Amino acid sequence: MSEEQTLAEARIDEAIRRIARFHKECDYQRLVDIPLIPPPASEQEIETLEVQLGCSLPAEYRMVLNRCKYLFIFEGYRIWGIDGPGQRPGIERWEGRDCLVFGDYWRDADGDNLVLDLDSPPKSSILVWHHDEASYEFLAPSLSVALCKIVDELFPEEHFEEAVRRTIEEIRFAEKPWWKRLFGGASK
Repeated sequence: MSEEQTLAEARIDEAIRRIARFHKECDYQRLVDIPLIPPPASEQEIETLEVQLGCSLPAEYRMVLNRCKYLFIFEGYRIWGIDGPGQRPGIERWEGRDCLVFGDYWRDADGDNLVLDLDSPPKSSILVWHHDEASYEFLAPSLSVALCKIVDELFPEEHFEEAVRRTIEEIRFAEKPWWKRLFGGASK
């Protein structure tokens, strides 16, 4: 294994560790009826996905799938994969480039997607597809770096407890009946 592969695996493992810690500390699982970080995909499942897509998966995307079939990071931030909720990865051709669309990135709350540029060597540049503007934005040079960047945006280590506290408040608010959210009043 090369030094870059070792670093990529370490970044992915650290990001997943922080995501799992966040989920646990704010009891995020109670909002969702699917596993947030499911078990790893089997090699057969990954190979089946490659056949369905008609291409081999980039190494770092395989690394993520070897750790979990998909990854629910936070509402609007997901890495799609195998047996996950909603979308599945797919190949799209945009502006003459083959791209793997593989996740949600709703930083601007408008349904943008994570895209892996399959035409950039070594199949690693991560872009954000802004569907409303029909444009790309460069996010990171690789999936492992993008995953760390997303985790740092959502719950940075230096403000981790604050992110957990805010999320717990949002969960409590979301659990109130709609009329109490609209008109006020204490939740029982």
